[in-house]
Amino acid sequence: MSNIEQQTKISPIQMVINARYGNNIKKLVEFAKTIKDRNKRNQAAKEIIRVMKIFNNEITQIEDYEKVLWHHLAIISNYELDIDYPYPIIPLENFNKKPEIISYPEQNIRFRHYGKIIEKLIEKAREEQDTIVKEELIKSILIQMKKAYILYAHAGNFVKDDVIITDFYRLSKGKLKIPKNFSLPYLNDLKKGWNSQEYKQDRRSANKNYNNQRKNK
Repeated sequence: MSNIEQQTKISPIQMVINARYGNNIKKLVEFAKTIKDRNKRNQAAKEIIRVMKIFNNEITQIEDYEKVLWHHLAIISNYELDIDYPYPIIPLENFNKKPEIISYPEQNIRFRHYGKIIEKLIEKAREEQDTIVKEELIKSILIQMKKAYILYAHAGNFVKDDVIITDFYRLSKGKLKIPKNFSLPYLNDLKKGWNSQEYKQDRRSANKNYNNQRKNK
């Protein structure tokens, strides 16, 4: 079998691990395979692990790094190094399995840029009996709707409060009233706290969701 044919049979995980440790480690592993005495072969494997740790010193920063090193040794040897492994070794086919696709829950969300949580909050506001609590909840919902509209609908610096109010009445089916003398905060006031890490994370999430929606169209 040629080198090219051999390389085509190497799985992606094997290519990554081999590249991480280089040919020298690969040669040591191949040599260890030829040792007939099992005890000496086990000892050789321990020495290879010690050298692998030197080559990949940053691995010591992770939990159970020794277990990872032994897994790497098994992968480099193509699971052909017959030794007494100190840990159970994950079969190669487990690394090559494609992860199961997790289906996104299909829920009937009327305005996806507001999300299901806004609909739930509106439902809670409809059920609230205390007038003061109901009004404060409605105010909070409207402010969150404006933030969500800017973030997830990619409205940029342009959003009309009339759109938010109209959507609110649609979502509440006209059963909630906006408190008198309440006005939504200006865009600049909303943006004051948007340099925070929390906002940046929300923005990255919004961009990701927006791009996914465009791909699925």
